[in-house]
Amino acid sequence: MPEPTLHDRLMKGITKWMTDLENYPGWREWNREKIGKTILFGEPEFGSPTAELGDFIFSNEVEGQHAVAYGYLSLTATVNTLKNLEFYFRRYPFSDLPVSKE
Repeated sequence: MPEPTLHDRLMKGITKWMTDLENYPGWREWNREKIGKTILFGEPEFGSPTAELGDFIFSNEVEGQHAVAYGYLSLTATVNTLKNLEFYFRRYPFSDLPVSKE
């Protein structure tokens, strides 16, 4: 079996980090309440019971971890989108035009 790539290890770490958030004090309860209010009252609008719940505040450490994880996932999504675009640029309507990969 091949050794896991850096991407595989990072995704495993992010998955564990997201799973560990369930044990963060108050997060599970706040999230359940928000989901329940969203189901009952719809998307948050100014003055709605869902909006009154407010945002959950994590510690600065967790906020920093979130920024790193979200940044990596965003970059990964961008790379995958660009890889998919390569397929379309090689096909109709660009196949007979002088369009390079760059």
